[in-house]
Amino acid sequence: MSNLIRFILMSGVILTFLPAQIDSTHIDSIRTECSQDPWVGQDKFIHTGISLGLVIGIDQMDGLNYRSALVGTFTLGVLKEFYDYKYGSGCFSIRDIFANTLGMIVGFIIISNTR
Repeated sequence: MSNLIRFILMSGVILTFLPAQIDSTHIDSIRTECSQDPWVGQDKFIHTGISLGLVIGIDQMDGLNYRSALVGTFTLGVLKEFYDYKYGSGCFSIRDIFANTLGMIVGFIIISNTR
């Protein structure tokens, strides 16, 4: 297992055990915000673009390949959503994960066609 994947996995483990303090008024505003998460918008284009860039960038690193790029990018996207859930907006957005996955697919197609 590459060092990048180990680092990402350990970061995820540490992040999930960090305490989060949320009061009840914050929970109500989170529910409203989470229900208004659109399928298409600037945030989704950013998620797609960053995932695309990460897949291509990680693939170009010495000692790493497309598998490391896909696993690493997916893991970072999920960790980012856990971070948002605990410390950011309070939402774990499955729609952001779909946007990340779209970027990963496009990145994989680009990598596959350039070899």
